[in-house]
Amino acid sequence: MRLPHILPLRALVVGAAAALVTTGLGATGVLQPAELQGLDRLFEVRGPRTPAAPIVIVAVDEGSFDELDVSWPFPRALHACLLDRISADRPLLIGLDLLFPEPSARGVQDDRALGDAVARARHVVLGAAASVVVEEVAGVTVVKEDVNLPLPAIRRGAAAVGVLNLPRDADAHVRRAGLQGRAGGAPQPGFDAALHRLAAARGLPVAPWPAGGEIVINFRGGPGTFRWIPYHRVVRDEVPPGTFRDRIVLIGPTSEALQDVFATPFAPGGDMPGVEIHANVLDTLIGGDGIRPLPTGARLALVVLAAVGAATVA
Repeated sequence: MRLPHILPLRALVVGAAAALVTTGLGATGVLQPAELQGLDRLFEVRGPRTPAAPIVIVAVDEGSFDELDVSWPFPRALHACLLDRISADRPLLIGLDLLFPEPSARGVQDDRALGDAVARARHVVLGAAASVVVEEVAGVTVVKEDVNLPLPAIRRGAAAVGVLNLPRDADAHVRRAGLQGRAGGAPQPGFDAALHRLAAARGLPVAPWPAGGEIVINFRGGPGTFRWIPYHRVVRDEVPPGTFRDRIVLIGPTSEALQDVFATPFAPGGDMPGVEIHANVLDTLIGGDGIRPLPTGARLALVVLAAVGAATVA
């Protein structure tokens, strides 16, 4: 006659044990890969969205290599010509997702031409990058920071310099963006954070600055969601007047041959250009709609409730 009372008690004990185990797994990060995959599936269910911020990409694409018949890296004087063409159309800002840490192989005049164009355009954000190299020297582990700041001759007239590094999760996907980094031993704003600050200063309505040192990117879609204009068309003045007027213009490689491509929720195959990821980050910052994870306490409480609820139903 006591069997009906024993079974619910046993189910409750099993449920409590399951809740404890699941809570422990969540607290130690073991469930994070499943959470990240779940986030990717939610993006798939939601589908692409039209970007809201006035962002356009000038793409260093395969067609530009064919049309210009110039090997990479392009002459910096050619980049200078590009900046002059864009700035003549009075854009809001220009961001270069390119690195210029070493003197040009074409001579000091090449560097000076780009530096002069940056100064003429005035509202230009240049990119920097930092990488950590770990070496074994005589049995001792040595950690070195490889700094890639733009040359002084190029950055002297820039409005800002921002760190381009994109953090990757354990599965090598990009889902987050840092708002601050380090380059040259000193803190530097993130590339998109610098653009956000300058856009606000120039009168573009932007959302308040998010709390914390990074955001989870609210991706608008896959490659090509933002408008791409081929580099060679701009250099050859084949773009209609007004194309860049009051817009944030991001310049960067989109050709997979240049290996600046990453995996994202909308590009699991790893073909999202870094410059378009920065466009997504900037659109997220301007719109203020970054993905907000639940606080740890609330997430663990939901896990416990789900486990107990499942045990009760059983």
